[in-house]
Amino acid sequence: MSRQSRFQLFHKLRRASRASAKWPVSVLIAAIVLGPAAGKAIASSTSSGVFDYGPVLGYNYWNQDFLYNEGNSGSWGATEVGTQNNTNAPPGYMGADSLIYNSSGAYCLSGGWFYNPGYDSSISQLSGSGIQSSCGAGYYYTQGQTEAYNGDGYSAWYAYDTPDLYI
Repeated sequence: MSRQSRFQLFHKLRRASRASAKWPVSVLIAAIVLGPAAGKAIASSTSSGVFDYGPVLGYNYWNQDFLYNEGNSGSWGATEVGTQNNTNAPPGYMGADSLIYNSSGAYCLSGGWFYNPGYDSSISQLSGSGIQSSCGAGYYYTQGQTEAYNGDGYSAWYAYDTPDLYI
């Protein structure tokens, strides 16, 4: 319901309540408060704290997890990694994988590993959308993992978990 429609509904109800005094104030308040959510899924999101690590080959890094529920538009997790000074790390120096688990700790979904393709100061990897269609409705969290090139392979760090979010 658009803002203009809610406004028009409010004034119609207000006029009707004045004319017949049959509309209680609580009905008017409910129409205004609940009107925007009628017929729509409510979007929500959560994020973890930032985890700092390094230095690895002269670069200090941070990582962070996110979880989004956009209702009918889908739901997904994201893991982001970046350099602490926003300096551009060479290609392949940063990697991220966003993993989704249900509140019991059972694995649900992953985006797979993604590495910075160019000189970048940060990258994000999504878990893939459709948590609910893949794993069912319930409470979920993101626990991403990031990697930093150490000259002879990669060193890995987990990001802090997001709080549980109902999907």
